[in-house]
Amino acid sequence: MESLLGIILGYAFWLVVSATLGASLTGESSSSVTFAIILSSIATIGISTGVQRFLGKALGNNNQAVFAAISKFALVFTILTMVVSSVAVIFLSDLIVQIFHVSASMILVIILTSVFYSVTQSLRAAIISDSKTRILVVVLIASSVIRFASLIPVYLTNLGSEGITLSYLSFYIASALLSLFFLRKYIFTGKFNTKLFNTRAILTSSLSGWLPNAIYVIGTQSGLLFILSISGATEAGLYFIAFSIFSAVSALPMSLLAMSYPVMSGMKEGQERLLWQALRLGLFSTVPISLAIAVNPASVLSLFGKEFVGGQLILSLLSICLIPVEINRGITNLVYANARYKQVLVLGIFPSITRLTSYIILVPLYGNIGAAMAFLLGSFVGLAVAMAIVLKNHYVFPNRNLIMIGVIPGVLAGIFYFVNIHPVLSSLSIILGSYFLLARFHAVTYEEIAGGIQTIFINQNHIRRPLLLIAKAIFAK
Repeated sequence: MESLLGIILGYAFWLVVSATLGASLTGESSSSVTFAIILSSIATIGISTGVQRFLGKALGNNNQAVFAAISKFALVFTILTMVVSSVAVIFLSDLIVQIFHVSASMILVIILTSVFYSVTQSLRAAIISDSKTRILVVVLIASSVIRFASLIPVYLTNLGSEGITLSYLSFYIASALLSLFFLRKYIFTGKFNTKLFNTRAILTSSLSGWLPNAIYVIGTQSGLLFILSISGATEAGLYFIAFSIFSAVSALPMSLLAMSYPVMSGMKEGQERLLWQALRLGLFSTVPISLAIAVNPASVLSLFGKEFVGGQLILSLLSICLIPVEINRGITNLVYANARYKQVLVLGIFPSITRLTSYIILVPLYGNIGAAMAFLLGSFVGLAVAMAIVLKNHYVFPNRNLIMIGVIPGVLAGIFYFVNIHPVLSSLSIILGSYFLLARFHAVTYEEIAGGIQTIFINQNHIRRPLLLIAKAIFAK
């Protein structure tokens, strides 16, 4: 659950920044971080994802020498690709400054952020494959403390958006160094030997997932850059905070699907069952919350300051996207685990091209609301493509269960949208009423939830036990 905690801590960081520095600086700095992440997704050709299957198999065969060799290869490859991409960004810096209205010094900060983000992702892949989730949590908490502490000189010296981005950079530097420390027995011992594994197979796996992932990242994240270049930093800040709230809510299903992927990759049977368990658990937990936010967005945005309440329509539109986004993500993980690389590409390219095309058309017309509309449209295109893949591969799709998880909270949200009561009471009614009815009508069962928890958190007793207790309390007859 490290990724869930990471999103929550990132959310807290931007909560502090937005509440104290306003929408304009939030828009400028968040756009710089987004640019760095997009650059990384393009430059590293998906190596941090592509190696996970091979790292998992190496440990499954108890072959630590191969695990170490693959980890070193991924790290070296990441650094080399980032050096090349950094040179390209420097060469294009004048154009970037002209389009996105950033300073030349910010370009350097963006490059460094992208490099250390990429290194962190490469090392994180090895730690995940080794099932060392406690290490990830330690790295995350320590790095987050450094990120928050680095905000102090930003406030004292009025460094503005560059200072905020530097604070984010400090997080990735700390994460990279701490991850290297915990992986030192693999990274700093033995020779760099590519003969122990199939380099071509790893690159093929990485490339097959790289293009759809890069397209997905560009499609989901570039809306912010379109807004910055066309409508300015303030509108970008409003959109970013709304998108951050959506990301925080979707963190649980995203985390469950991410953790189930390495498990699915190593399974010969039961992959579909594991996916549906993870997806139902994640959506059951978060759809009621997402739709409550869609009905009462202003009460959530007011936490960031009055200025951000202007983004309530954006947040409502994004909150509706949770189910289609996560179903598409889940099916993508399933076909990727089965090495159906063409289908992975199709699942990523159609929603992303839809979003990119819509950004070009809608952002000039409607600003940040147009970007939210584009994201919504792309999400439902992605859902349609996912359903087509399900039919093509003859997957047994739990229609009744997932429909109920969407319909029951949706009906309650529709009712309370027209009922004039306090937003807190309205939100609690939607959330608690949805959980009660979903459990009552067996949209999910205790056995399904427990089975998913047992499988996904097979090596994490400290997470598995409390989750099982909570599930038993909810579903016990």
